[in-house]
Amino acid sequence: MLLQLILDEDVSVRMFDPERRLHGLVVQRAELETLLPDVRSDRDRADGLPVSRAAKVILPGRSLKPVVLQKWIAAGLLQSCQEGRARIVTHDEMQRFRDTYCLADEACRILQVSRTTLARWEEQGLILPVYGRRTHSGAGASVFRHDDVTNAHPLRRRCA
Repeated sequence: MLLQLILDEDVSVRMFDPERRLHGLVVQRAELETLLPDVRSDRDRADGLPVSRAAKVILPGRSLKPVVLQKWIAAGLLQSCQEGRARIVTHDEMQRFRDTYCLADEACRILQVSRTTLARWEEQGLILPVYGRRTHSGAGASVFRHDDVTNAHPLRRRCA
């Protein structure tokens, strides 16, 4: 990546110590630091995001902790790949997750019920989370399938 920045003349370069015939290139750290956000952004757009950054953007308007995404990955709800030491979640996978699943607060908004009512419906078996306290030990945020949420309303079930 550094060589590409040099070839594109985004970074100025000089020989390390030509008088002593030491081979190598020197670039200014300040130049690299100013380019770093753009380089990361370009790489993230192409490859995806590490779990730590994906946790902040996977659900618009709601920042999650990376451990939550790691639990979803372990449960098979979210796919990722290992690149070096980082676990990467692609943008397409994040969009698939958003389209397929929702958290309890969004389920409440869709169903126009309180969180207490949603919990009661869970206990009655009208709706079941694919990931939640009742389905996974130590789980935090409940995750529901969008399809289950839209079909869970008791009035809709009676009319069907």
